[in-house]
Amino acid sequence: MQYHLAVTPVNTTAPTTTRRNRPKARRACIGADILGGRAPLTRRLVARAMGVSVGYLAAACRLPPEQRELVRKGQRPLIFPRRLVKITTTPEERLASLVAEIGVDAVLGLLAGAENTKIAA
Repeated sequence: MQYHLAVTPVNTTAPTTTRRNRPKARRACIGADILGGRAPLTRRLVARAMGVSVGYLAAACRLPPEQRELVRKGQRPLIFPRRLVKITTTPEERLASLVAEIGVDAVLGLLAGAENTKIAA
């Protein structure tokens, strides 16, 4: 009879010590510094060791060293959030500006043409 001993190793290597109490942006910058060295490591391996995604690590690699330092200090985000463009005017306001720009007759002609196209379709 064979017995299999199931041993779960305790991971106390460098990856777990680097993840303690450090935000993802800071870990990504550390990973970018590791990749900047001469060690033959892949991005995927370093990202996994640092506990960040490959995309986040790539964003850190694109930053110059002084910007990485600002990220480490928490003075700058690693990736700036995308800005959403809000439409501040109502449809009525846009129509009023269109009428003011091209005139009432031209707007009525466009509306009649759009209505004819809609009926034909």
